[in-house]
Amino acid sequence: MGIEAGKPKNGRGVYSRTRIIYAHIIVWAIFITYELSALYYIVAHFTSPLDIAIHYGLNISLFYFNALVLFPKAYKSKSILQLKLFVGIILEIIIYLTLLYSLDRFLAFLNISVLQFKSFNAYVVPSTYRAFFMILMSTGYWLGTYLLKSRIEIDSLIQQQLEDKNEQLELQRKIIISENAFLKAQINPHFLFNSLSFIYNTIHKLSASAAEAVILLSDITRYALRKTDASGRLPIHEEVEQISNLIELNQLRFNGELKIQFNVGLITPSFTIPPLLLVSFVENVFKYGKLDDAATPAMVSIKEVAGVLQFRTQNIIQKRKGTVGHGVGLENTQLRLNNIFPDKHRLDISTSENIYTIELDIQMSHAEELYTG
Repeated sequence: MGIEAGKPKNGRGVYSRTRIIYAHIIVWAIFITYELSALYYIVAHFTSPLDIAIHYGLNISLFYFNALVLFPKAYKSKSILQLKLFVGIILEIIIYLTLLYSLDRFLAFLNISVLQFKSFNAYVVPSTYRAFFMILMSTGYWLGTYLLKSRIEIDSLIQQQLEDKNEQLELQRKIIISENAFLKAQINPHFLFNSLSFIYNTIHKLSASAAEAVILLSDITRYALRKTDASGRLPIHEEVEQISNLIELNQLRFNGELKIQFNVGLITPSFTIPPLLLVSFVENVFKYGKLDDAATPAMVSIKEVAGVLQFRTQNIIQKRKGTVGHGVGLENTQLRLNNIFPDKHRLDISTSENIYTIELDIQMSHAEELYTG
C-alpha cells in the first residue's frame, strides 16, 4: 500500500491513510530494531541515538524519494524510461553519499561519532552498497504498490462495466414494459373511435352539424394519439390541420358566431413539431378569449420567415366562470418547448390593455440563426 498525495475526500479516507502511516512506522521500527540487534551482536555496542536517528533518517528519505518521486515521474515518460531511471539513480547515489559524508563530518565535529574514512573503499563502497540496498527495497515497494493499484483500478473498471450492463438491461426491461403498456393502451382508443363512429352514424341524419362535430373531434383525438417519429414529432402541416379542425369545431359549438381569423403562410413541409404543441395555445384562445367582438377579432397566424417558424395568437381577455388565468396547460407547453427546442425558440407572452398576445418563434433545422422579429 502506498501513501498517495492529496487530501482525502471523506472520513474513511482519513482513517485508511492513518492506518497506512501506522503500518509504515511499525515496519520501519521492526527493520531498524533488527539491524541494530544484528549490529550489537557483532560489535557489542551502540553508537549515539542522534547518530542512529540521522543515518536512518537519511536512508528512509532515500527510500521514499525513490518510490514516491523518481519512479512515478520516470514511469510517466515511458519513451525515455530507462534513461531517466539510470540518470536518476546515479544522481540519488551521488546526493546520498554527499549528504552522508557531510553529516558524518558534522557529527565528528560535535564529537558524537568518529568519521571512519581510512580509505576510499572503507567508506564509499559500503555507503554505496547501502544506497543500492535502500533503492532496491524502495523499487520493490513501488512495484508492489503500482501492481496493487492497477489491480484495484481493473477491478473497479470491471465493476463499473457490470453496473453499466445491469443499467442497460434494466433500461431495456423498462422499454419493453412501456411498449407493452402502449400496445395495451391502444385498446382504449379503438373503443373510443368505434364509439364515435356509432354516435356519428346515429346522429348524422338528425343533425349534420352535430355529426360534423363528431368527425372533427375524432380527427383531433386520432391526431393526439398518433404514433410520432423517433424524435416525438409529426409534420407541421398536420398540426396546422388540427388547428383548423379545432377552430371549426368551436364554430360549430357557437353556430359560427365566433370572431376569429386564421392565417397560414408558406411553411417548409419537412419541418416537424411535437403534436398539439401549437394546438394548446389555440385552445387557450377559445377558453379565455372574448370572441364576439367583430371590431377586434381573435387572431391566429402561422408562417415561415427566414428559416424560422412564426406562430402568433392574439385575443381580448374574458374570464369565464370557473376559469382562472391561463393554467397549467400553458406551463406544460413551455416545458415541452424548453425540452424539445432548447436555445432554438423564443416565446413571448404579454398582456396590454386587455389584449393577450403570444409570440412563438422556432428555429427550423435548416435555419442558421433565430429570427427575432
